[in-house]
Formats: sequence, C-alpha cells, structure tokens
Amino acid sequence: MRFEIKTRELISLNEEVCILNKKFYYCYSHYPSFANPWAYKEVSEKIKELREKANEITPGSYFEVLVLKHIKSGLHAQQVYSDYFSKEDSPYSIEDVLEAVCGKGMFSVLEEMIRNIDYEKHWRVSLAQSDLALYSISQEDEEAYSKIKAMLPELKENIRRYSIACGFLPSEFDFELVLSPPYGRRSNWNHTLKRLELDARSFRCYKKGGKIFVNPSFAYIQAFHELAGHASQQIYSEEMPNCLKPMGFNIYNLVSYPITEGLAKDREDAGFNYVLEHKGDLGLTGKELEAFIDSHELRLDFSIIPVYYSLLKAKEVDAKKFGKPFDMRQRLKNIRPDNYGAYRDVSLPPSLHHNEAIMEASYFSGFLHIQNTKELIKRIFGEEFVEKNKAKLNRALATGGWSWEVYPEFVIWFLKGNL
Repeated sequence: MRFEIKTRELISLNEEVCILNKKFYYCYSHYPSFANPWAYKEVSEKIKELREKANEITPGSYFEVLVLKHIKSGLHAQQVYSDYFSKEDSPYSIEDVLEAVCGKGMFSVLEEMIRNIDYEKHWRVSLAQSDLALYSISQEDEEAYSKIKAMLPELKENIRRYSIACGFLPSEFDFELVLSPPYGRRSNWNHTLKRLELDARSFRCYKKGGKIFVNPSFAYIQAFHELAGHASQQIYSEEMPNCLKPMGFNIYNLVSYPITEGLAKDREDAGFNYVLEHKGDLGLTGKELEAFIDSHELRLDFSIIPVYYSLLKAKEVDAKKFGKPFDMRQRLKNIRPDNYGAYRDVSLPPSLHHNEAIMEASYFSGFLHIQNTKELIKRIFGEEFVEKNKAKLNRALATGGWSWEVYPEFVIWFLKGNL
C-alpha cells in the first residue's frame, strides 16, 4: 500500500506544517524558563495562516482526507496550547489544552484512574522492593558494570529476534546498542543513528553471599519501549508524508505525541511477556519476580499522580482568571477521601510545570487510545483475524505518527486495504 498525497495544495501544506512544528518545539522547550512572547506571536500567526489554507483544500483521496484531518487536529492543538500559555485573555482552560492534545474527556479519564489506584498493591510492591534494596548496589560497581556490558549482545539479539517474529520490526532490521553514561538521560532511541541508548540504571544489581547478581528484566521493558515502539514506528512510517513521520520535531504538532508514546507503552507489554516466558533464563524468582509483575501492572499509576496534581494547580489559576470557584483540597478529597496525605496541604508547588504535565499525560492517554483501537479492530474484524494476522496488525498500529483523533480511522483503513 502506497501512502501518497497528490493534491498540490496539500503537498505544500504538508511541508509548511513540518517547518511550523520545528518552531513550535522551541516555544514549548523554552517555557516556562524563558517564555518568549514574540516567538508565540509569530507561531500563532503562522498557525492561523495554515488553518485557513487547510480549510480551502479539497482532498483527492481517502488517504488525503485522513492526512488533512491529522494536520487540522495538530494546528488546533497548537493554537489552543499557544493561546493558553501566552495570552492573558485566552478563553481556554488547562482542561481544554489537555483535551486538544490528548483526547476528549481525558481529564475525567485521569480522575477515574486516580480513583482506582490500588494502594494495597502499591504497598506490597514497596515492601518487596525495600527487602531487595538491602542487597542493592550501584550499577557503577566495577564487577556489576562488567556483568551488565557482557549481557548486552544477548539482550540485543533476543529483542531483535522476538520483535521480528511479532512483526514489530522488519527481518533486515539492525541497530546499535550502548549503555547511556552514568547518571545520563533515560533510555532513548536515536532515529538518525539507529542507536538505542539503554539506561544502565534499568539493570538492577544485588550482592548476596559475596556474589553479584544482575536482574535485566526492567532493561528488557525499556528496550522494548524504544525498539518495538519508537524504532518500529520510525521504520514503518518511512513512506509516509513528512508531516506523519514520527521523528525529529514532528511530534510537536502535539497530537502525535500520545500515539507515539502510547504505542511504546503498549509494546512494553511484549517485553513483559518476553521476561515472563524466559524468567528462568534471566534468573528472575521470588520477590524479584513478584516486584517485577506488580510494578508493571502499576506503571501508569506512577506517572499520573504528579500529572494530576499539576493540572489541578493549573485549574486553580484558571478559576481565579475566570472568576469561578474552585477548591482544590475538596476536589482531591472527593476523588480519594481515604488519602488525607494527598489533600492535607495543597499549597505545595507541583513537581511538574503545567506544560510538562500536558506532555507527560500523553503517555497514559496514548496507551488508552492504543487499547481502544485494538478493541475496535477486534469488533470489526473478529478474534480469528487478530489471532492469524498479528504481524500485519502490529505493522498497522506502528505506521504513521497520527493524531489521536485520526489514528483509529487510519488503522482500520490500512487493515482493510491489506486483506
């Protein structure tokens, strides 16, 4: 299946949007430490110009309909975001920003997730990890680091082979695997160099009875996130129009970020399954195994709590601006009346700034969009189709850096065209 746009005006808009995304990135990345009103003014004017151009285009194919809808979705999110963070008289609230970037009704979804946090299970994980922490040593220990480096060739081949079998990656795919520098940034995929920098801290190291043991299970999760998620989407999107290639500055159309990170979070499940299938080979038993399983099940919880608190602080600001009553303490108490520690003192500043919270919300919202799309596929095509066409399905899910708004439509169209 070819992914071409032929309408001249859409071809031009596609390129202009890519240039805008780069400029928008600098507006985002410099805020709040250096919010530049001139930059936001220039970007906002360009967004308005491109939205007007988009409204004048008549698509020539169904694929072009989807591309144009994707572009309009991104321009709308950028406009809402820019207005909110740069204009005192903006009509938008933080909830409007969240919905434009991550999806409709997402604030209510976030609150429901907070309501459903299983604190008992979190406590069990904490206890299991505290017992293990007694034997924990730094990854920088000379012998531990040596053991980690010795694991890399096998880890690379295991993930590559498994990902190819699942259809996450093409058979000829290869990549460079290195450990990130100590105390460096978290694991990341460099799409230009085809290089996975794996955070050394994802290897858990312990010393018992004078011997050093290395648990690589969390490293597998991170590697699947980067390779079966981000690298897969990069490879399968190479024939897409430039505005749909999920690399570089393009995700700063904002609406692609949830699908890009949601897909990578979804592919962590493949890493989880791989580890469970090979737990004996990886030496994962007892409390380590229990902590690994529970931590994976709770992984979204760890990110949503600071996001929610930050967004509530933003709602406080909005309430003053719009002259509406808002009691943050009462809101927290209504959501989780059992958690007095959360609402005892709401004067504390958030650990994430509001703009960072919006981007971090992309992880949980994107994961939900991916799950909803997979359920839609089952309803339309049936369980048998899904079971027999896993590789094809996994490729469809990773093709294109689509807006959350367009993604399900494209995946269904892609699968119907490849039957």
